Amino acid sequence: MQNRWTCVNGKLLPTEEALLPVEDRALQFGDGVYEVIRLYRGTPFALKQHLARLSASSAAIMLDYGCVENELQASLEAILQKASGQDGQIYIQVTRGTAIRNHRFPEHTRPNVICTFSPLPAKNAIQLLKTVTLPDERWMHCNIKATSLLPNILAKEKAYRHGADEAILYRSSEHITEGSSSNIFMVQSGTLITHPANQWILNGITRQYVLALAKSLQIPYEERVFSLQELLNADEVIVTSTLQEIAAVVEIDHHPVQNGCAGPLTQRLHEEFMGSLSTEWFWEHAI
Repeated sequence: MQNRWTCVNGKLLPTEEALLPVEDRALQFGDGVYEVIRLYRGTPFALKQHLARLSASSAAIMLDYGCVENELQASLEAILQKASGQDGQIYIQVTRGTAIRNHRFPEHTRPNVICTFSPLPAKNAIQLLKTVTLPDERWMHCNIKATSLLPNILAKEKAYRHGADEAILYRSSEHITEGSSSNIFMVQSGTLITHPANQWILNGITRQYVLALAKSLQIPYEERVFSLQELLNADEVIVTSTLQEIAAVVEIDHHPVQNGCAGPLTQRLHEEFMGSLSTEWFWEHAI
């Protein structure tokens, strides 16, 4: 992919030329945190919320984000200049730094900061996703956006190998959590339902925006735990994420949802989301 740029510790390079030391703690241990930010015509969506979550994730793993905050801001400014009005994504990663491999935190080591821009094609059509349900085998702090994502990518790969686009994860048959890289909503009798924002899920930025959008549109919603049976019996099932935005689930474990089409509430939320990209309301809630 052309026109990809990366800042590593303030040094801006084409992404294919960017390097990180082999003893970086994220490489050795997954000892770091990250964010993915969507750009619409070169403007970052929900930048403040993403950076606030990055700071919270850093604090949760006892990583000193404050010492590199100014550097990250400068890197973002350089990356946004390269983005130059394009649709795309910015990937930010902050690691504990470079040190001889040891499980203990190293002393006097400065975090490494990576910031990458990649262009993305603009899209307007709602995505229709096939899903499978899988056990949620992740750790107990899913609210931290950490770089140690092996259980997530295993779940995603298993979904692909079953002919699906996404895995819907469960702690038990009574407890659906989220997708391998997304949040899950279901619709029952016109009410939007999603898992509470606690340690069992990542509180997605798009998830938060959809709840704000539902409130603005006077769509009833609940944040509660729901079961696999409820999910299978739902009128509609929705996936949200930074890059997928609002997508319709049309199949779960080879059982069709909404006859393989996006449901009316899913369509409405998607249309409102895409239509709001040029409105003041969108950017008031997004910046």
